[in-house]
Amino acid sequence: MPTLKYQVDVRMIAYAITMVALFATLWITGFSWPAYLMLLFFAMCMGPAAHSHAHAGIFHQTWANRAWDYVLSFCYGFPIFVWIPTHMMNHHVFGNRPGDATITWRLTRKDTTWMAAIYPVVSSYYQNPLTMHYLQDNWKRGPGRRTRFWEAMAQYAVWGAFVGGFLWLDWRRALLYIGGPTAVSLWMVMFFNYVQHVNCDAESKWNHSRNFVGPVLNAWLFNNGYHTVHHWKPTEHWSKLPELHASVSHLIHPELQLPQVFVYLFRTYVVGIFIGPKIPDFTGHVGSEERLPKPPPAPRSWDPKQVYSEAA
Repeated sequence: MPTLKYQVDVRMIAYAITMVALFATLWITGFSWPAYLMLLFFAMCMGPAAHSHAHAGIFHQTWANRAWDYVLSFCYGFPIFVWIPTHMMNHHVFGNRPGDATITWRLTRKDTTWMAAIYPVVSSYYQNPLTMHYLQDNWKRGPGRRTRFWEAMAQYAVWGAFVGGFLWLDWRRALLYIGGPTAVSLWMVMFFNYVQHVNCDAESKWNHSRNFVGPVLNAWLFNNGYHTVHHWKPTEHWSKLPELHASVSHLIHPELQLPQVFVYLFRTYVVGIFIGPKIPDFTGHVGSEERLPKPPPAPRSWDPKQVYSEAA
C-alpha cells in the first residue's frame, strides 16, 4: 500500500476525487452552473497541487508517485513532467532574471492589466522549447537517462488517450468539461507566477517575490502564497511554509507581504488602469541588502534583443 509522506496531503487526493466526481456528474447528467463552477475552482487548486508534488512527491514509494503523476496530469490538464525542465531546472535557477523562460518583463517592465492577461500565453510559448530540449537531452544521453524520456512519453500517451477518447465520444462536452478546466488550471498557475514576481527585486535574497499570506486562499491552494520561502527552500513541504515564512518575515519588504490577493489584484489591475500600479521602493531595505548568487550564463537561445525592449 502507498503511504503519504505527510498525512495532510490526503487533501490532494480528496481534490482529485472531487474533480472526477464533478466531471462524471456533468458528463452524465448534463450542464449545471454550480457543478461546473466547482469543477473550475478545483481545477485552479490542482495547479499548486501539481507544483508541490513535482518538487518532492507526496508518497514514500516511487511507483506510487509515478502513478499519481498520471492522476495529476488529468486533473491539472497537462503531463506534469513539464514542471521539471520549465520550473525546477529553469525558473528556480534564474529566478525572473535573464535565462528564465517565465520572466515577467519579457515584453515590458510595466505591470499593466493587458500584460498580466497575456502573460500566461507568452510564458507558455517560451517554456515549450525547454520541454523539447529536456526530452531530446534525455534521449541522447543513452539508456541511463532514457527512463525519464519514456516516463514523459507515457504521460503524454495516457493523457492524450484520455483527452482524445472523450473528444471522440462527444467533442462539445469534452471541450467544455475538459478544455474549460484545463484552461483555468494552466492560465491561473502562470498568472500567479506573474503577480508573485512582477516589480519585485529579482537580485535580492528576500525581496524577489510577492507573498499573499491570508489564510483562506492558502488553505485551498496548498500555501501557494508563501513564495519567497518556497524559492529559499523549494523542497520544503507546503504545510511548513507559513512557519518558515514567519521566521524570515522581518527580512521581507512589507509591501511584498499582502493579506488578501483579491484586494491586490483589484488595486493593481482594475484601479491601476487609471492610476498605475503601486511599485515597492526597495532602497535601503534590509531584505535587499543580501543579494542572490549570480545565476549561470543565460542559454544561447535566450536573446534579450529579441524578447525584451526597454522602451516598451
